[in-house]
Amino acid sequence: MLPSLWILIITTAIIVFEVPKLKKSFGKKEIWVFFILLFIGTGMGIAESNQIKLPNPLDWFSIVFKPLNEIIETLLS
Repeated sequence: MLPSLWILIITTAIIVFEVPKLKKSFGKKEIWVFFILLFIGTGMGIAESNQIKLPNPLDWFSIVFKPLNEIIETLLS
């Protein structure tokens, strides 16, 4: 629970320091992208701190490319 609290405190600090700069420099679309990416990262950080198993991105690549690899192997043999 304590690591999750620290992650939320750091996220709040990031919002407090960065959002005013973003409002001056960029439009609403960039601010939305900032918040979406920040909340995805915060959610993943909280999940990791609570030891919830998250999928590895390389597993997705192996799922996608394994059938392609088998097709190429059969064509070349």
